[in-house]
Amino acid sequence: MTGVRCPAFRPLAPKPTCECIQPFVTPCTCAVDTSENGFQIICEAAGELSPTTRGLSDAPWKRVVAFRNRLIHGYWSVDVMLVWDVIENELPPLKTEVARLIAELRDKTDQ
Repeated sequence: MTGVRCPAFRPLAPKPTCECIQPFVTPCTCAVDTSENGFQIICEAAGELSPTTRGLSDAPWKRVVAFRNRLIHGYWSVDVMLVWDVIENELPPLKTEVARLIAELRDKTDQ
């Protein structure tokens, strides 16, 4: 996971994970099932963000964490098309926002 080696950035693991999921999935069940592990990583990392870090972003962090909880605890009722919709429509803006947030935090760390 390039760029997330520093412990301060560990909760920001979604960026490389987003990059791993998005290019390889298609709307077939096995691809969506495989991507769920990546979402679990993204959502778990989002849950570890401090309130201060969450406050630096407009990302829907509570929804991200809730999505993880649904994947983990309600996996039998997860709609494959919902997961696909998240991949297509929610993942790209989240990826952009996480990249922006990482850059902002790096700038603050470098000062």
